[in-house]
Amino acid sequence: MKDSMSWLEGAAFLGITTALACSSSSGGGGAATVTGTVAGAQVPTTDAIAIVAPLVETFGGFTQEGVTVAITNLSPACSFAQPGGDSNPPNSTILLMEVGSPQAVTPGTYSIIATTPTATTINALLVFEAVDGQCKQTSLHAARSGTITFSTISATAVVGSFDVTFDTGENLTGSFDAPICVVNTNVDAGPAPACGP
Repeated sequence: MKDSMSWLEGAAFLGITTALACSSSSGGGGAATVTGTVAGAQVPTTDAIAIVAPLVETFGGFTQEGVTVAITNLSPACSFAQPGGDSNPPNSTILLMEVGSPQAVTPGTYSIIATTPTATTINALLVFEAVDGQCKQTSLHAARSGTITFSTISATAVVGSFDVTFDTGENLTGSFDAPICVVNTNVDAGPAPACGP
């Protein structure tokens, strides 16, 4: 398996190239519930954060308005998402969902994309990744069908639920109340930090 890069910002398979950061007064303290397994493993729900920011080349060679929700075993999750941070935490997991749209994403239900995404369509994905004690990727699975629902998108939180089927054939459902983690596009994330707390 490949080396994991720095936590949320390093999820390169999703094309998250925007620098992610949170202010000390926002993000973290989120709540989530998840029912089901991915590749036979439970999904930890220690913390949840949301990011409302453009998605750069996430779905292809274009940028869309976007909403990202991350459910993880790390806490406070927002501090681990800061660009240029010192932490590349071992033994970490992330359930990451993203919805991209040509216009601002609004509350509603979005289907996981089953066709080639384009800049003019609404696109949604949900993936699960885990790394071991040496920050080596041990699990990477994507939802192949299902929906993501945002019931609330505000300046302080994104609230919603999901019901998806993974490439493993397993069904995963859940809900989340994720505080906003502020995006700082003026910070250079730099190289991925070494594995460690």
